[in-house]
Amino acid sequence: MDGNRDISSGSFASTVSSEDATLASETTASSPRRMAQNTKTPRKAGPKRAFALYDEPDDDNPFLDEGKAFGDPVDPDETEEEDGVVVLHKLFGRKVARHGSTVIKSGKSITSSEAEALRLAERLRLPAPRVHAVEKNDHGDMAITMDYVEGAVLEDVWPNMTETQKRSIVRQLRGILYAMRAAPPPPIGPSPRSTNAASSPTRRGKPKISSCGGGAVRDAHHYFDYDGGPFTTEGDFNTFLLSTLLDDTPPAIARALASRLRTDHRVVFTHGDLTQSNIIVREGRIVALLDWEYAGWYPEYWEYVKFLNRFCRYKDWREYADDIFPVGYGDELVDYVALNHWQRP
Repeated sequence: MDGNRDISSGSFASTVSSEDATLASETTASSPRRMAQNTKTPRKAGPKRAFALYDEPDDDNPFLDEGKAFGDPVDPDETEEEDGVVVLHKLFGRKVARHGSTVIKSGKSITSSEAEALRLAERLRLPAPRVHAVEKNDHGDMAITMDYVEGAVLEDVWPNMTETQKRSIVRQLRGILYAMRAAPPPPIGPSPRSTNAASSPTRRGKPKISSCGGGAVRDAHHYFDYDGGPFTTEGDFNTFLLSTLLDDTPPAIARALASRLRTDHRVVFTHGDLTQSNIIVREGRIVALLDWEYAGWYPEYWEYVKFLNRFCRYKDWREYADDIFPVGYGDELVDYVALNHWQRP
């Protein structure tokens, strides 16, 4: 694919340095307005499941091709042309096709929530693609039309980068995350004490945990996705997480896991899939974040624990977590790892 991919405990604000704020400003100010293609293996949400391989790579796996992220199939139709349209990826009912200067991403698992996340990213001046249209195609599937962006997948160029270049990318990503987390979340409406919708922000309802379109969230497990919500409280979100425990989970373990989950986190704008394969770079700059289908408004720890539990080809990527995230969530990470061990895959 020549490096072209499809682009989707305590107060955070009080712990961010002025350097982070300046970096966020510099990062968002240089946001591109074109898009590259996502060729990740798709996953269907909820009970309808599709493989989403995040196992460690097997050197003997015949489906692995040098230069591809593990889980990305060797697609013989990757550059096939159909009536002048270049098909960049087609698998499990999902297709990404380039139409000149635009790209159409379509399929049964594609939702308008991804487009809403991209629109929010654009309003925040983040490096994300511009959405042109969201509509149903001739097959009744959702189709999102976006700009095309050229660049290299970070995963492809990471091994050849110097330490200075790697730290520059890490610092840029930190600034992007700060800008995302600083965005004010939409409230769910007036609080019970309020008598009208025009009440002051301090008296309005707490923000809900939801997709950027206000609908269900999508949680990617080891192999499959699970949809739930939206949730008006973090307690309800925790109940959703616990609902995916394996049937044979010992009751004592289920109770222990439930007792560990907090209900007082801030709700922040979250990408949810910050892998190297979802970051496009060009001339030393991050020009696009890809694959926003898991984005939404989540508890503040969610980005951190997902980052550290996603597959990554190059192990040193996770070693930069402390530099990428201004705030670490050690307790939540341990709890999530334990929970993930007993969840359905």
